[in-house]
Amino acid sequence: MKSTKAHLYETANGLMKGLSDLVDLRQGYHYQPTAYNGVKVLTLTLNNVSSRALRPIANNLRELSMYVTTEGEAAEDIRIGRSQKKHTIKLEIVKPQFYWKQLDLRHIAHRSTGTPVATIGVDLQDKPARIDFDEPDASHILLIGQTRCGKTNTAKVFAWNIAHNLKPEQGRVVIFDIAPAKKGRDWGDFKRLPVLAADLIVDTEVAAKTLKWLDFELLRRGKISDPPRLFVLVDELKALFDIIPDSRAILTRLGSQGAGVNIHLILATQVAQVNTLGCSELLGNVGIRLCGKVTDANKAYAALGEGGTGAEQLMGLGDFLLKWNGLHRLAIAKVTDQNMALLPRGEINPLINFDDMPDSEILPTEAKPIINRGQPSQVLPVEPEHLAYLMATGMMGQKKLASGIKAAGLAETFSNERAGRVIGYLKRMNKWWSANGYSLNVE
Repeated sequence: MKSTKAHLYETANGLMKGLSDLVDLRQGYHYQPTAYNGVKVLTLTLNNVSSRALRPIANNLRELSMYVTTEGEAAEDIRIGRSQKKHTIKLEIVKPQFYWKQLDLRHIAHRSTGTPVATIGVDLQDKPARIDFDEPDASHILLIGQTRCGKTNTAKVFAWNIAHNLKPEQGRVVIFDIAPAKKGRDWGDFKRLPVLAADLIVDTEVAAKTLKWLDFELLRRGKISDPPRLFVLVDELKALFDIIPDSRAILTRLGSQGAGVNIHLILATQVAQVNTLGCSELLGNVGIRLCGKVTDANKAYAALGEGGTGAEQLMGLGDFLLKWNGLHRLAIAKVTDQNMALLPRGEINPLINFDDMPDSEILPTEAKPIINRGQPSQVLPVEPEHLAYLMATGMMGQKKLASGIKAAGLAETFSNERAGRVIGYLKRMNKWWSANGYSLNVE
């Protein structure tokens, strides 16, 4: 096996010979080359090159890879990377695994504790890639990729950063993994972390109750100034949607309103097509997307929202594209036993308490209030679930319950024959709502 230096020299020269033979681009005459040896990828940048050279290169990538060999084997697909500079073209070649550099999360992690910053890996120039949840459009994360691309490890990298950088009073994380084939199998090393808001959630019934709690927590936090962080991490989003239908509506509300009350979503899925997930509003509120290897260009487009990204050409094993302030190729760090040993361990002080919630049976997610604005004097029939809907969806933002009802066009609700039932439900909920700052009149 050649030395690393010899391999890189041979690879760069092979690429430049291919460019000369296949598309008539010659070093020194048509471009000036620079090469960088990244963790897993060698980048050859063609500087001062005509933009007209891009199409011929793109049309000959397969043939160009034949000029790059290791021990007689041709290189994997060569990818054209995105460049922020004019008159430059970046060619990215995955190195054989023997030549990969070590990437230790301990050495690149953000040093300052108490900040919502996640260091997830490095870019092609070995610069640490960090996501600050306080940055614009960085409140929620979507992780996409096929099996064995490193998606779950990437989710674990985020969880590791939360546990490493935040104390329990500064932030908590709740982790869902209810996919029947997994049930928390990959998350065993995250048990007994004080930053957990609850034990790892693998049970369907517990997951459904936790989602209802998150719905009420969203409302409760609306009355608190600068509440502590709460990260909601879902491994296998589609499985959650399939098993708990209400989860789609609840996560959509968290996605649209959560950023304002320091609730952050980290969602991992194998598919990102809107017609499959059925949650266009939720996906529209995700500001950061991390995409690993996908099967084809159509899935790459669905994952990143734009064409020509080359996500289908990624190699897997932590090779990801980050879409945030541009498109960047990253090597995601692997969470190792040595990394986990750095995290504090102890008993979990549960943040989630189902006893603090009103009766969940009165909160049907699909319930809709009856509103007839064209006839304001008409006495409208009101079911208890209509009132519950207003509460659960945040339409009643004012302290006085009657004000919220009036704002929804239901000012005369208590004058109809169903008022007794509504008041009965209000009395059952009085303890919870009063404890959270609402003034109720249920006489």
